[in-house]
Amino acid sequence: MKRQSNNTEVFQLCTFMKKIPNQFGKNQYPNSIYQYVTDQFLGSVADDIGSEWYMVCVSLGVKRSHIDHIRGDSGIPDTKAKIHRCLIRWRESSIDKTEESLIQQLHGALIDNSRRDLAEIIISDYSRYKENKERELRENEEETYSIRTNTTVKESEGQVVPSCTNTQAELSSTGKNQYNGTPYERMTKTMKEIKDKQTETTTQLHRNTNDKQTETTTQLHRNTNDKQTETTTQLHRNTNDKQTETTTQLHKNTQDKQTETTTQLQRNTMDKQTETTTQLHRNTMDKQTETTTQLHRNTKDKQTETTTQLHRNTMDKQTETTTQLHRNTKDNRRRQQHSFIETQRTNRRRQQHSFIETRWTT
Repeated sequence: MKRQSNNTEVFQLCTFMKKIPNQFGKNQYPNSIYQYVTDQFLGSVADDIGSEWYMVCVSLGVKRSHIDHIRGDSGIPDTKAKIHRCLIRWRESSIDKTEESLIQQLHGALIDNSRRDLAEIIISDYSRYKENKERELRENEEETYSIRTNTTVKESEGQVVPSCTNTQAELSSTGKNQYNGTPYERMTKTMKEIKDKQTETTTQLHRNTNDKQTETTTQLHRNTNDKQTETTTQLHRNTNDKQTETTTQLHKNTQDKQTETTTQLQRNTMDKQTETTTQLHRNTMDKQTETTTQLHRNTKDKQTETTTQLHRNTMDKQTETTTQLHRNTKDNRRRQQHSFIETQRTNRRRQQHSFIETRWTT
């Protein structure tokens, strides 16, 4: 009869799996779209941005009319609160709402308006935040794997493990998959996979080459020894037969002929044995050299082809990413130019209207 297992580990597994987002669900935190570029983060930026805040907001793509409206709102007496409101307006109206893109936009706007110090601090803090997230994710995966392994071991030992159906049902309705990540994270992950595949391919090729070379050399040595032994045995047999026959004949004839025939047979035996051994060694060396050369050529060709393909894939992805960034930059510049032209038109109309009123009054 199966023993009832301790429910503590299963409860830990079920509770811990609730923290991990499902691969096809929504965001882990359904009440908040942003996990880093939050209102609190924008508030800290508003505290440190200083007097350049107006041009920074313009560089971010916020219309001057909106900035002027917020700046003239008497219901927001604090300047930092107005800056905070403008930054939130930028975040909500941004086309690309990924946090990676928002941080890059803010970084570029600060650098364009002589606030490189604050831009570097923001980038540094965001990099540390991503590293901590990745480390936490790895720790969560290791913990999940450990708990699942312990549960599997208990099941294999005949213990009854409670079901975790409710937890998996909750997993299927959780938030968006955070493993999809930003374009930068996907590119980093792809580069790691390319390096891992290249290392694995090179190691496998070296292993196959060494195994084949060892196997071929061993087989050649075995064939050489077998042929040499067989040839030597056959020669000894033939020699002994001929020697016995000749000796009998020589004994019948004369002692001189027996001596001469024995000497000639020994000479012939040694010559044939030497010639056969030399020929076998030559054939063995030729085959071994040819096999080794062919294996080296195949190994180099495969390695070169694999490296070239990986390099092409890497360059294509890098080119695609660079092109997308250039497009985004051009779009931002067009919006800024359009906003500037619109502002100039508005100012000209106001000046004309003011001039007409002045002349009418006079």
